[in-house]
Amino acid sequence: MTAQFEPMYDAVTVSNLPPGGVKYAGYVNGKYANHAAIVARFPKARVFGIDVLGTEWQDASIFDWENFDIQSAAVLRTAVSNRNAFRPHTACVYCDRDNLDEVEEILGGLWHVNWISTLDGTDLTGQTTHSGSLIVATQIKGGVHAAFDTSNTLVSWS
Repeated sequence: MTAQFEPMYDAVTVSNLPPGGVKYAGYVNGKYANHAAIVARFPKARVFGIDVLGTEWQDASIFDWENFDIQSAAVLRTAVSNRNAFRPHTACVYCDRDNLDEVEEILGGLWHVNWISTLDGTDLTGQTTHSGSLIVATQIKGGVHAAFDTSNTLVSWS
């Protein structure tokens, strides 16, 4: 069976998001909290919650591991552990490709999937990491100067 893919969009500014998507992601906390506004704008879409502090594991399944967001190994492990206990098999970590090995080391022994950023068009969606975690999405376009980010995701990731 061949994996099936679909796009997902995220942005700091909700009005920049393109209409008609099936999946979106928004921040549940932090300076750019916009999850509720994305849900309101796209009520029929699947809107994933992103936690930038490691404290909202009940409302977010994605934990953001990058500069100015979660940067403590202990906080990341606790957030993923709490999410796994609350809603098994839903914890996801967002990081760039260069930090994937570090995330995998920090989360050794904890179930999780990964959403990675390459921003160069390289798509690793559907592959597994060296430790066996699935890459469920790859951010292939966007960045700080783009209106919104585009990721390729597995249809099965919900």
